[in-house]
Formats: sequence, structure tokens, C-alpha cells
Amino acid sequence: LIPPWIDGDATVLSASTLGSTATTAQVHPLLFTRALVSAAMERWGARLLIGKLDKVSVGTGTSKVSSVVIDGGTSVSADIVVLAMGPWSSRDAILSSLTTRISGVKAHSVVLRPRHSTDAISPHALFLKYRTRDGKSLDPEVYPRPSGEVYICGMPEEENVVDVPDKPEDVVPRGESIEMLRRVAGHLSTHLMDDDAQVVAEQACFLPCSEDGLPLIGKVPGFEGLYVATGHSCWGILNGPATGASLAELIVHGHSQLVDLSPYDPARFVSSRSRRRGRT
Repeated sequence: LIPPWIDGDATVLSASTLGSTATTAQVHPLLFTRALVSAAMERWGARLLIGKLDKVSVGTGTSKVSSVVIDGGTSVSADIVVLAMGPWSSRDAILSSLTTRISGVKAHSVVLRPRHSTDAISPHALFLKYRTRDGKSLDPEVYPRPSGEVYICGMPEEENVVDVPDKPEDVVPRGESIEMLRRVAGHLSTHLMDDDAQVVAEQACFLPCSEDGLPLIGKVPGFEGLYVATGHSCWGILNGPATGASLAELIVHGHSQLVDLSPYDPARFVSSRSRRRGRT
């Protein structure tokens, strides 16, 4: 059960197999996202604009969206808008009006490249219950990639301790968390020890989490032509494709056949708050 490259000084107490090549695959987030965007642009004429959303505009005297304004004044006409803003969702005035909150939980990761014997690392993803010598319990995950790199993630910071910065480029990792991930990697495998592995990246991200643990996917209550897709926590890259496909069905056909979106309806927060106000 234990891959041969797990040869460090960590003691393995137990192991089990979660899947096989017939049931399990890995997606590289950056390569996958780039492939989707490229295909949309080349095949369907999509246009990519990168900028900061200032506001969603609605028509005068109506609730129908008419445009989005980015970068302090550039207006882009639109009759359908999907707000997929991840941990920045609560910065949007309309989404904040749902009386719910999308919080950003900060997690860390490192990408290592073994300097020698890169073929020795088999494509076994590891989901660990790791206990340090001082008794601290961690849940790191290890993903060898076809590119020869190994991605190790974990070490979330407590919610509400760290604010989500305005700019993604201002999301920086905490040194102690990175150091711990590198230490875990070295204890797992001699191929990932400091002297034997090149550090490709040390990074952090914010996981968008909803109040009830379920994503928000669907129409934004009180508006016409406005939709939201956020709150997927650490499962965004896995559930993102199904979210996009089912939301497209909802927009085009008025309902989704691929996924039952009713548990993820953003209106559930409006309804729950209304019921609570009614009981007070």
C-alpha cells in the first residue's frame, strides 16, 4: 500500500487505499484553467478582460443587470452576469445584501521538484493524518504531478485571523506554515528533503467558505440576469466544471438537468434570515 518513495524517517502507523487509476484522476489547476479559457476564446470567440470589479449596474427603475464596471470606470455591457469571486465575494455590495458571508480561510502550499531520481516518485496522492513530535495534529495532502513536481498543501490559518487582501498578488504565505510543510515533506521522503529538492513555489490562497458549508450557485434574489457561483471551499477546482455546466443550463434553459441546484440556491439565506426575524 505504501509507495516506495515514502522512505523518510516518519513512522507510518496505518495506510489504506482510497482509489485506483480507474476511479481517480488529478487536475493541475493552472493548466486546466488555461486550457478552458483558451478553448473558449478559440472556439467560441470569448474575450478575457482582467480587472477589478467595481460594481454591477442595473437599468434605471428595474432590477435587470445592464453592465459591469471594472477598474474605476470601464463599463462592459451585459445582460447576464455571473459573480464567481471566490473569497472576495463579500466585498461585492449585491452579494453582501444576501445577509450571508463568504469567509476566506487561508491555506498554504509548497511545490518541490526532486533534484535526483524524479522518476522514483509514483503518481500516488497522499491524504495524511500527520502528528508532529510535539503532538500537534495536521492534515497535509501530497500530489505528485506528471511534470515531475510534487505539490504539498495544508496548514490553514484560523478563520477571521487573517483578512483577505484587496489584490490577489498581496496574498503571501506565512513563513512558519511553509516551514512546517517542507518539514513534513522531508520526513515523508528523502527525495523531498531540503538538500534533495528544489523549491519551485511557496504560496498561499484563501478558500471561500459559506456559513452553512455549501456553495452558493444560482440566481441572486431580487435581480434579473444576475447569478452567483462561490463558496466551494477547497473543492472549487473539483466542482468548478460541474458548477459552470449546470449554471449554464440554468441560465439558458431556466433549470439544470446536470445537477440539482436547489440545495445551493442563494435564496436560502434570505429565507432563513426572514424566518428568524419573524420569530423575534
